[in-house]
Formats: sequence, C-alpha cells, structure tokens
Amino acid sequence: MIYIVKHKECDLPKLPGYTQLGVGKIFNHKGDNINYLNPYLNETTALYDIWKNTDEKIVGICHYRRFFEKDRDYLQFKDAEKALKEHDIIVTKDYMPPVTPYYWLSQAITTHTLDKYIPKLPDDFQEWLHKPQSYNICNMFVCKQNILDFYCRWLFPIMIPLADQFMQEDSGKNPKDDRALGFICEMMFGFWCKGLDKYKLDVKMIEV
Repeated sequence: MIYIVKHKECDLPKLPGYTQLGVGKIFNHKGDNINYLNPYLNETTALYDIWKNTDEKIVGICHYRRFFEKDRDYLQFKDAEKALKEHDIIVTKDYMPPVTPYYWLSQAITTHTLDKYIPKLPDDFQEWLHKPQSYNICNMFVCKQNILDFYCRWLFPIMIPLADQFMQEDSGKNPKDDRALGFICEMMFGFWCKGLDKYKLDVKMIEV
C-alpha cells in the first residue's frame, strides 16, 4: 500500500494500491502514533503511524501534491511491486542543489535552532550536511516492510526526543522554525539513502 499523506481535505487521484492518510488536524486513526508532533515533524508523523500500525508487505509514502511518476503518469502500484522484485527500495531521483544541505537548512531555519539541534544529531550526519552532494528528497519511498522497520528504528529514537524538546522549549518562538525538524528529517532521509549501498541494498530512483 502506498499512502498519500495529506494535512487538509483535497481532491486526489483514486489509484489501485494507494490510500489516503490524514495527519495533523484531520488525523483520525487509532493505535500508536505521534500525531501531536505533526506541526514539527510534518509527514514524518505519518511514517511513524504506518510503521506501527500496518503490516503490508510493501509500503510507501507520497504527498498530496507530489507523486512518483512513470511514463508521464502516476506510478501504478503494480509497477512498484514489479520493481521491488529486482530492487529493495524505490526513492526519488537524486537532486543536486547548488549549495550544501547545511546551507539550505541555514536559509530555512534560524541560527538559534541550527546551533541548538544540529549538534544533537549523529556525527556522520553532521559531516554529511557540510559536503556538496546530491541526495534523495521529499521523504518519499516505496519498499518492503523490513526496510521500513530498519529505517524507522534508526530515525525515531533520534527525532522524537528532539521534537518533544522543541515543542516544550522553542515552539512558537519563531514561526520560521516550526517546521525546522521536519526539514531536518527530510535531510536525514537523504543521508540514510546515501548509505544504503553499505547495507548492500539495491535502490531504484524514479522521477517525481
């Protein structure tokens, strides 16, 4: 199942193998969730909900305004299934920005938040942020359940405590920073994807 994450009601394509998942104010799911952190972690809260409350063999995430593309149309679920017989994970195509990931964050996030939260992240991620390089954007993927589990077990023990701290100490101080940790999560996904080869995982990249 590929989940179309949305934070407001909107008209979306009805595609076999896709379903809509509301977050934030339109979240209505039961079970283990961190929807209270949605203002800070954005679509990453949907990822947590999928991880904890679904058991599909193939899972994925796209956005209400961003989808994987195949032949100038939406990626069909059956084509994703076929691709995952030969590959381990589908992600967005590499994006090569004109600046380092850290510089991009410095334009989106205040210096206060950068200085306070970036040092709490893994050292190798901090080093990665300062290198000019391409990375996979948008927190979008389709993969088998075991790889979702692998990623989430790495990501959430890092990001949930930081989001709880941000909610208690920095929420509302500067509106520019409300989505700061969500932007960082997107970079964390890009960083994680770059390390997949060391786990001998086969990656297929698709246009958005």
